[in-house]
Amino acid sequence: MAKYGKYLINEPHAVELAHHDVPQVKGCTWPPVTYLNKDILPESKASISVRWIWAMPEPNDHVTRHAHSSDEVILFLGTDAKNPTDLGAELEITLGDEKIKVDKTSALYVPKGVEHNPEIWKRVDRPILQVAVVLGEYD
Repeated sequence: MAKYGKYLINEPHAVELAHHDVPQVKGCTWPPVTYLNKDILPESKASISVRWIWAMPEPNDHVTRHAHSSDEVILFLGTDAKNPTDLGAELEITLGDEKIKVDKTSALYVPKGVEHNPEIWKRVDRPILQVAVVLGEYD
């Protein structure tokens, strides 16, 4: 393998986590697929998980409330190339004790130690991509 070839991860892992305690969810990739963490690349200081949402998830509130010991950024990405800010979906996510409406392509910063979720999906008009990036050890 080339010196830097190990840094291209193209075989993601399905990782079961404590806050992913629902065994099967319809309408989305479940569990999310992990492209980067210390198990995949031992020197990694971050974790990146991806999931597609293409229909209303069932059950809707499938990610339980939890917190991390590192900051996290959750990206909600619309898939309309002609209007990339249009998410094509709407959800409500709880951050701390505040409910936040997400209906545009967005990045949600979750400070370490702040409890977040559940996500309550209100509508899914077309597929969206959700990317969770934990900026440190993932727990």
